[in-house]
Amino acid sequence: MQPSGEIPKWNAAGPFVSTGGSSSRPDGVEPARITVPDYELLRRIGAGAYGEVWLARNVLGEFRAVKIIHRSRFSDARPCEREFEGIQRFEPISRSHPSQLAILHVGKNDAAGCFYYVMELADDATPPVAAEVTRLTSNERGINQSLVTSAATKEYIPRTLRSDLEQHTRLPIPDCIQIGLSLTTALAHLHQHGLVHRDIKPSNVIFVNDVPKLGDIGLVTEAGDTHSIVGTEGYLPPEGPGTPQADIFSLGKLLYEISTGLDRRRFPELPEDLREWPDRRAVVEFNEILLKACAKDPERRYQSAVELGKDLERLQRGKSVRTRRNFEQALNLTKRAIPIAALLALLTLVFINPRQKQGQIPVSAVKERVSIFVLPFRNTGTNAVENDRPWQNATAYIDDLRGDLTDAFIDALPLIHGVKTGPRKSGWVSLNEDELRRSLAKTNTASHILTGQISTTNDTISLTVCLYEARNDQPLLKETFAGKTNDLIALERDSIERIADKLGLRITEGAAQQIDQKLLNKIETLRLT
Repeated sequence: MQPSGEIPKWNAAGPFVSTGGSSSRPDGVEPARITVPDYELLRRIGAGAYGEVWLARNVLGEFRAVKIIHRSRFSDARPCEREFEGIQRFEPISRSHPSQLAILHVGKNDAAGCFYYVMELADDATPPVAAEVTRLTSNERGINQSLVTSAATKEYIPRTLRSDLEQHTRLPIPDCIQIGLSLTTALAHLHQHGLVHRDIKPSNVIFVNDVPKLGDIGLVTEAGDTHSIVGTEGYLPPEGPGTPQADIFSLGKLLYEISTGLDRRRFPELPEDLREWPDRRAVVEFNEILLKACAKDPERRYQSAVELGKDLERLQRGKSVRTRRNFEQALNLTKRAIPIAALLALLTLVFINPRQKQGQIPVSAVKERVSIFVLPFRNTGTNAVENDRPWQNATAYIDDLRGDLTDAFIDALPLIHGVKTGPRKSGWVSLNEDELRRSLAKTNTASHILTGQISTTNDTISLTVCLYEARNDQPLLKETFAGKTNDLIALERDSIERIADKLGLRITEGAAQQIDQKLLNKIETLRLT
């Protein structure tokens, strides 16, 4: 490798000349040197099996990245030709989308046995104190980039998503969503033109003016190209690369790494200390997207990058992807369950124990159930909420919300195996809650009493639930769940899960889906989702 700032020389006696310095190639072979018309190659900033990336400066003083691909490093000519053809196909569309890496020029040097292409230069990952930076507005191609001084070029390091991860371990969920949206739009644009990337990973995502873009586009090819298995282990789907859905799988693994800080090979594990993370609810919601993006079966994955982007946009708006998906699964389960239920009823009639008396319950089924009396939820905060029902004032709105919340808990809790609830007594909302609770403990057979309080301000909501053991009026659980109003279903579900956990009960997957459907039905009446 030549010293920083030294310009590669063309030798008339032969295509390449070494101008000093030592090679960083593992095989000790000095990389080929060529000249690129109108560009001064300053320093090699990246290297791969088939070529290098150079920091370059054009005749206008603008800094660019130049990738040089050497034919001699391929086992035969065809793979090199396919890579050149991929660049040819990608170059016309590269400048038509803000999240694509712009290819500014493609050239070929048959004498040197290589081709090259000029690209936008990635942002500088070097700490600001290490480089003096000035800003160029834009050139005729509409590209903004940082210009560095001669001293700064010695320190320049391309900013990639991998370099960001090395600094921060993991990224905040809002940043993950924004990065995901940029890359899904880039993929959708690529797939629309019949091309696939084939090697999506954090080190191949570069930032240009803070916009994440898919870099290392040398493996871009036509969708369905199965001539070679390329990519990086851990990001490749079971069926291999070369399809739009394989790109979606790889993007899902990338998003898994940046949102959890875990290696992609550990998917679908979640961090052991996730419960302690302040943004754990956002991480769980984001993980719902990853589970679908990285499904082993391509049929269960997102069918397009556009579909994946829609779920990311939903999260960005504060909506719950998890609730929506559970509701859809519950509806599908309900549709499938109707004929199954009829069959089970028939089998029960055919194979019923003739010695069992009609109406007699088997002894093994008789167990003491937890009984929970749900008191009417109360409002403890301001009624100043924004809603899309102008015919109702805020007081009426919050009254409806309290009532529906009480009903939702009464409907949902019995779906947990081992729980039954008492009827709703809406008129009790005007009575003193402490006195009412103690009176119920003496006169009612319920083993537990649940109270709830709700507070809303603009688009935020706070739900507090308190579970008492009736016999001694001692609280077993008191916890507050807070979020945006459109997170209400998630808050309810979290609180119900905590109640079940406190009682030592387990919510089955089927019960969880039914609970989500119950909660969603209640909230739909208020038009909160």
